[in-house]
Amino acid sequence: MPNTLLLLILLVFTPVAQTQTIEILWPKDKWPTATPESQGMSSEKLSGIPSDALKPLGTAIVIRNGYDVWHYGDPYGSERGWASCLRSYMTTIFGMLIYSGEIAGGKSALEMKVNDLPGEYANYFNDNVKLKHLLSYTWTGKDQYTGEGDRTPGTQWNYGDGYEKMEGIITAITGKRSWEYINDNLQPVLGGEWKAAPVDRGEGIDPGEWLDIIANVADAARWGYFWLNGGQWNGTRLVDKWFVDTTIQPFPSPYGGYASIDEGWQIHINKGGHHWIGLPEDSYAATGGSRHTIYVCPSLDLVIASSCSEGKFQDNHKIEEFILPIVEAVTDTKGWLDTTCEGYNHDVNQ
Repeated sequence: MPNTLLLLILLVFTPVAQTQTIEILWPKDKWPTATPESQGMSSEKLSGIPSDALKPLGTAIVIRNGYDVWHYGDPYGSERGWASCLRSYMTTIFGMLIYSGEIAGGKSALEMKVNDLPGEYANYFNDNVKLKHLLSYTWTGKDQYTGEGDRTPGTQWNYGDGYEKMEGIITAITGKRSWEYINDNLQPVLGGEWKAAPVDRGEGIDPGEWLDIIANVADAARWGYFWLNGGQWNGTRLVDKWFVDTTIQPFPSPYGGYASIDEGWQIHINKGGHHWIGLPEDSYAATGGSRHTIYVCPSLDLVIASSCSEGKFQDNHKIEEFILPIVEAVTDTKGWLDTTCEGYNHDVNQ
């Protein structure tokens, strides 16, 4: 009897572990707003961001847990082209084509020889060049700045070439140009007022019409939230999570190490904290000239979109100068890492 009574007492008074379920919010016309404190950020620190950090910016928006917790300028103001951020949208298209089966094979599709894909650039490439090399900018096998390298695919990251080859493959597979495909298949799911459009880049490397993304800052943040959530938007999956995870890792060189520790698959990354000193190592971003930036930090559930004032060019690689003060305003640095969240797939392979 004493043992039974003790057992009953323990059952009654032993606390039961609670699993916190966090609702994922999805913007409609605009992002829902919340105070920084309600989402684990400090309004005092945000309001105290040094003017030197804000000076290059025309507009910025900070999204945490799906809420607009702070913005600078009018994030729903003028739309603009997002420069080289288009590269990350090109990666997105290929992820969509693999997920839909239009490029067959799932993960093995990345091992396909580019010469075996349809398009006007068939047989343009070294026969060792695979789709993974094209999408990660490692297909030339030479250094972007020195031109050195043995031209073995996968050994060197080189930003300077490949856009028109991707464009040709997309058109051959879908019958649409990249901007048409995005407007038909990605924009309606992500919502907002943004659109994809062609822009004439003239002569030189990758001449002719290129993809451009025309968006205000608030709508540009939608891509970051889409990638943060593993390639799905409000229950509609467009890209496999394994593909998203692959694109935000450096490409492993066949000789050991990486083609570039700072570069994913047309997405800049922060492996080892090497690229952006002081920012979390899992940070990544789509960036373009004039500091057009769509920054994502999965461990902090943070998306920041920003662009500098029109007509002002700023170095698009020095994003820590204005991102770091915002990251330092996060007071709840665990949050999502210590909870189980319905529908949230940062750590779930799907």
